[in-house]
Amino acid sequence: MHPNTKNRLHRLEILVVVSLFLVVSGLYFINRFDFSDVFGSSNMITGFVSSDVVTETVDLTIDQSQEYLLETTDSFQLTSLRLTGAIEGSGIVRIFFEDSSGQRLLVYTNVQEKKSGNLITGMAVADPQSVSIGLIPSEIKKPVEEALAGNQEIVSTPFYNECLETCFISVPFSPEKTNKLVFQLSRDAKLKISRLSYTIE
Repeated sequence: MHPNTKNRLHRLEILVVVSLFLVVSGLYFINRFDFSDVFGSSNMITGFVSSDVVTETVDLTIDQSQEYLLETTDSFQLTSLRLTGAIEGSGIVRIFFEDSSGQRLLVYTNVQEKKSGNLITGMAVADPQSVSIGLIPSEIKKPVEEALAGNQEIVSTPFYNECLETCFISVPFSPEKTNKLVFQLSRDAKLKISRLSYTIE
């Protein structure tokens, strides 16, 4: 075999070995790396695309457990509901969506298992239909009083487009339906909601 050909084959073998090592190392790194340092929590990333996304800017401050009625003058099917906001203090916060039949779905909570979190979801905005949902203050409830489990912690970072159990739903909305948001807060927590985003069909 010609010496130059032999040298080329040797270099090709080295290149293949190095490439395989980099691929295996990269896969190991992806599986082992804790992305919480990058995103503020140990969240996974997923994508969500909808043909009709409605985003409403709200300026809502809640300092006690309370229900808010979701009122509309339109009729449509709600297919997802997401909230953006922030929490002040070190208390517990849970936000539920409750439909007219009384079924509750968790939208967001700042109580999470340690080194575990929620999905960070991206929502692509298209041309929305002309609908609107209003938040009307309703019944005031008792504050949350509970102790965290040993594997739980309170997350104090702002939250964006959260929808733990309301990312994919199918709930009828109309002026006759009584759907609502249920905010559960402990005494040392204050909640600010800045945006309500939802998809319809």
